[in-house]
Amino acid sequence: MYVKEIRRMVDNLRRELGIEEKVSVRIKPMKRKKATISLIRKEIRINKNILPDISERELMEIVVHELLHLKYGIFHTREFLEEMEVILNKKK
Repeated sequence: MYVKEIRRMVDNLRRELGIEEKVSVRIKPMKRKKATISLIRKEIRINKNILPDISERELMEIVVHELLHLKYGIFHTREFLEEMEVILNKKK
């Protein structure tokens, strides 16, 4: 999946989750994590090394997870987990 398609995915999911702020995407190699988000910069960083090995569905799950951190903060609150489950079940 190319960066342009990933950015489109992030933007569509961001709107679906009701996140108004623009979110930038950066693809970079990481040693341990699949992805991270900077709450200050509003930037999702996706591990370049995993992209050849994951499906579009898995990437979508990662993006939703990171976007929900932007919406709810760093903790996996009940609301965070419930919304993640709703969104992912809708996308089946």
